[in-house]
Amino acid sequence: MKAPDSIKAHPFLRDWIDLSQQGLVVIRSGKAEIGQGIHFALSSIVGNILGIPLDQINVRGPDTDQGPDEGLTAGSLSVQQGGTALAYVAVNLKSCLFDAASHRLAVPVAKLSSRNGVIKSSDGQEISYWELADEVSEAKVGEWLPSWADLETGDHRPERRSEIDAIVRGDTHFLHDLVWPDMLHARVVRPRNILSHLVKLDVDAITVLPGVIHVEVNGDFIGVIAEQEDQAVNAALEIQKVAIWEAFQQTDDAGVDPQDYIGAPAESEWVTAEPNGELLEQRWTRSALYSRPFIAHASIGPSCAVAIHDEKLTVWSHSQGVYLLRKEIARVLDMSESNVRVIHSPGAGAYGHNGADDCAMDAAVLARAYPKTPIRVQWTREDEFLHEPYGSAMQVRVKAMLGGNGQIIHWLHDVWSHRHTQRPGHVSGVSLLAARQIDPSLPAAKPPDVPMPNGGIARNAIPIYNIEDVRVRKHLLATAPVRTSSLRSLGAYGNIFAIESFMDELAEDAGIDSIEFRLRHLGDARARMVLEDVMKISSWESCQSDRSDIEGEIARGTGVALARYKGSGCYVAVVCEVEASQTIKLRHVWASVDVGRVISPDGVRAQIEGGIIQSASWTLKEQALVEGDGSKVFGWEDYPTLPFSEIPQIDVSILERNDSPPVGAGEGAQGPTSAAIANAVHNALGVRVRNLPLTSDEVTRAMQ
Repeated sequence: MKAPDSIKAHPFLRDWIDLSQQGLVVIRSGKAEIGQGIHFALSSIVGNILGIPLDQINVRGPDTDQGPDEGLTAGSLSVQQGGTALAYVAVNLKSCLFDAASHRLAVPVAKLSSRNGVIKSSDGQEISYWELADEVSEAKVGEWLPSWADLETGDHRPERRSEIDAIVRGDTHFLHDLVWPDMLHARVVRPRNILSHLVKLDVDAITVLPGVIHVEVNGDFIGVIAEQEDQAVNAALEIQKVAIWEAFQQTDDAGVDPQDYIGAPAESEWVTAEPNGELLEQRWTRSALYSRPFIAHASIGPSCAVAIHDEKLTVWSHSQGVYLLRKEIARVLDMSESNVRVIHSPGAGAYGHNGADDCAMDAAVLARAYPKTPIRVQWTREDEFLHEPYGSAMQVRVKAMLGGNGQIIHWLHDVWSHRHTQRPGHVSGVSLLAARQIDPSLPAAKPPDVPMPNGGIARNAIPIYNIEDVRVRKHLLATAPVRTSSLRSLGAYGNIFAIESFMDELAEDAGIDSIEFRLRHLGDARARMVLEDVMKISSWESCQSDRSDIEGEIARGTGVALARYKGSGCYVAVVCEVEASQTIKLRHVWASVDVGRVISPDGVRAQIEGGIIQSASWTLKEQALVEGDGSKVFGWEDYPTLPFSEIPQIDVSILERNDSPPVGAGEGAQGPTSAAIANAVHNALGVRVRNLPLTSDEVTRAMQ
């Protein structure tokens, strides 16, 4: 198995695993725990290899002063990258420990075994890992690691994440809950559009308010620091009343409505080979347009950060990329990176590029202005909705030609979208809000689209099916009414929604069952297995025999969809059952998933269930309405999400493949779930809804 690049950058075993505390294995990971259970999975990998129970393993998350730089925690790559790295380290560490034990006990390695951190010889001698810690402290990671198929699954793979009970009881502490000695509280006040400029603020009127310690005005940046949180809140509300801003001059509404993206100014690029003119002009069997709106992260806990500027600037953040965040903070504040430390601390609802990095930059600016004291910055719900980067809206046009035998001959996929990543650290400029507001401000970053094969706009735009001629083109829109960046699955959600909806439309044109039509176009054996498995567990054939299942004014329908995330990740096939009347209700979801080697069955199941629920909310409820000068979303009343009462029954089948490397499951279900719901709505009502979300208004428009 190939060593990950992070191993080359951090070659010592001690960079990853620490045995300095008796009876405890401390793992240093560059992958952040954001609720996905990655630390549980990493503990399981190391525990299995070293033969250590999980209650003797502690995982410490990303810290720019300690532990390896493993880049971002994103793209469903944490097990694939971080897990592989730690498997590599643990195998080499165990080999070094056995070599050291062999030397100390004068016994050949072949006559040694281990259990619970104790190495025993066949003649009864024993020595613990911790007694040998000094002898392996300078060891480097070797060049050898067996394949995943050769790594045994030991006795330390529990079925359930132990920390779930603590989360349910409220015993888990997020960054939002932590308290530092002498900590002060701060709020940052921004206009609705950050391109607006501050004209006037009576600072003296704010400094006399109860508990206010400092008001920081730097260019267009306003922050207030107070002794207590309620005092900071009251001061911020007063600033909102008295601050005078020069209104941002709206130019036009370009990029507001994703149903009108075709023809908008864009940078176009063929993802596949450019076709000849004849293909583009030929007669297509079917052509269809699909869209998804801007989507908010809508994290339950608004962003929070704590910073203190003493001998160095230290920031605690729930960012998914602490090293990139450190780089940008140092750049904005004109500091050496060695004088900035960023420590990851779990947040209450943190995934994708939400407001966490911006909030951390706010805290850094205020800590620099008021040093030697911990400064806690808490965003409000309004801050989060107005200022976090949204998931980009998209429009997709798909065309296809069917042959006489019902096989797809030609396929053309065009996708229009804004940027799907503008995380901190890009050389083209800065992405953090405070950096664009303080004086002197820095230019906004304009990173290129994520290149293939992973892709941003074009992620999963190439269908999984065997089609003779496939052409894909992406169009990066020139302007955006709001800031956009990474939201779970990036462009895959919109592209898979379009592809899998279109596959059902083509199946109907060909007069073939939806699953049978897909199977006829599948050469990938693993894809066929998940599709056949979900067909079985959902009793697909009996469901399809009841296509006109109507009770009163309620119609029932089922739909299917399939994808392999990024074309290289997990396989997920989904069947959804809906009830359709004046609204769409998702009743039951079946999913079959192949993630290769399964590290934690409970973790995989939780990730797939979570992805299904999130996708159901996106597909049925969520849309961030915007205007040319910014977002129109101020709170939950402007942004409905799926309530607990509408969560469907979910059944997940996991196809284990111990001969294959593990891949992530966190972003595999979102795309297939959206299309399966849309296909089920068509099955129930006989109308095709192509614009998300599938609200009653959209269904009515489709009927007309």
